[in-house]
Amino acid sequence: MSERPFTPIQIRNGLRKACSTAFERCGRQFSRHAQSRRFGLEKIFQDSFLAAVPDEWSKDETRRSTLGKIPIERDGRIDALLRYGDFRLGVEFKVCVLPRQRDLSPKRVLYDIGQISLDHGCLKHYSINSAYCIVILYGRLVEMSGTTRQRVVRHFHNAMFVDYHTSMEFGELSSECSDRERRFQIQSIKEIGFDHPFPPDHRKVRLYDFCQLNNRLNVAVVGLWVK
Repeated sequence: MSERPFTPIQIRNGLRKACSTAFERCGRQFSRHAQSRRFGLEKIFQDSFLAAVPDEWSKDETRRSTLGKIPIERDGRIDALLRYGDFRLGVEFKVCVLPRQRDLSPKRVLYDIGQISLDHGCLKHYSINSAYCIVILYGRLVEMSGTTRQRVVRHFHNAMFVDYHTSMEFGELSSECSDRERRFQIQSIKEIGFDHPFPPDHRKVRLYDFCQLNNRLNVAVVGLWVK
């Protein structure tokens, strides 16, 4: 793999700018769509995000199988593979509502943390230079008066922490589960830090590389650094 032509700070700032521009373009459409349905929200943001990425970068939804071997079987395509020469940046998107409003049974709480942990774990194994999970947040906990970026991150992290421990105790991540994909998710969750409440002080590397809050649209974007 070629040498990294961008510093971590440049990558982070570029993603922050693309996220900000994306919501300026699609914010109203996103908010209207969220009031009536949830399916399609990721696509709305993804399309606006890719349009905000400078034209010097090529943008593809590349098949996962072309990015290297991972410990589990997972087909389909990565949400975005951004290329600048030989440099490759992988991005996966996830929309979450806070508090969660579906799959509320203790046995089915992997609706959000399940996908995030799979995306994070796979991105870490892919043969790419850098990777992020970008989480778009909306809902009552984002809309609350006085909400700050730190509070958004805290609410999000602790929601994932509760879902993880609930699933470990009562659900699909219980000790009785021997499925390879579930073990992969548990490992990824621990690497992210969702097995501890916020802040995950035991981590020695950065996790929440950026958080942007748009009080006008009542949405937030959290950038989870992978590598």
